[in-house]
Amino acid sequence: MILLNPGPVNVSERVRQALLRPDICHRESEFSDLLGRIQQKLLTAFVPGAESDYVAVLLTGSGTAAVESAVMSCLPMGKRMLVLNNGVYGERLSNMIGLHRLGVSELKSEWHIKPDPERLRLALRQHPEVHAVSMVHHETTTGLINPVKEIAEVVDGLNRVFVLDSVSGLGGEPIDIAGSHIYMVAGTAGKCIQGFPGVSFVLLRKGFLERMRGYPKRSWYLHLTHYVDNQGKGIVPFTPAVQLYYAFE
Repeated sequence: MILLNPGPVNVSERVRQALLRPDICHRESEFSDLLGRIQQKLLTAFVPGAESDYVAVLLTGSGTAAVESAVMSCLPMGKRMLVLNNGVYGERLSNMIGLHRLGVSELKSEWHIKPDPERLRLALRQHPEVHAVSMVHHETTTGLINPVKEIAEVVDGLNRVFVLDSVSGLGGEPIDIAGSHIYMVAGTAGKCIQGFPGVSFVLLRKGFLERMRGYPKRSWYLHLTHYVDNQGKGIVPFTPAVQLYYAFE
């Protein structure tokens, strides 16, 4: 069978065979070693030359879990998020924020229209309560690639935090995460990286991580600092899908 959708995707026989590796306990050193190898490979692949500036946080869950983890973990008390919405997955970002009433009026575009950096600049100047801006990298509704570099420049220039949903982008489209000062990027195994669905991750800038430690916890399973602190010790706070981690590596 050949899969022709953006994800899940066909995997290689090598990746498929990795599912047959021995059962291990995720509290043992064998899993800690596996986790560390995956984290290092993610940093080498997606923030080359800036590996020491980022952490790679792994979660058992789909790409949406990583996106929601980033979105829910990045806002201090009393601050808001602005969503750039030009497709189904931009709408999903808005819904995540809307559940907790943490957003301001989204900047919505037609599905075939890319977000306008100058429109964003004006909106941020009008809304000092906005702490973070979120956007989808590859909006698979239409296959549109949004202007990450241009939007990142505006967000960084106005001292805001940029949260990027690159679930369908990482591994398929060029992106300079470190050079663009993107603080949080969500990705997953089961899209362009060509692993199995069920493992996702967030690439998180270390400087911002220290600020996040004082932010409200809006989810127990998805709060990122739970993962950072545990994974720094080589463990995970909740039971992972070990065989999927083998395949991801």
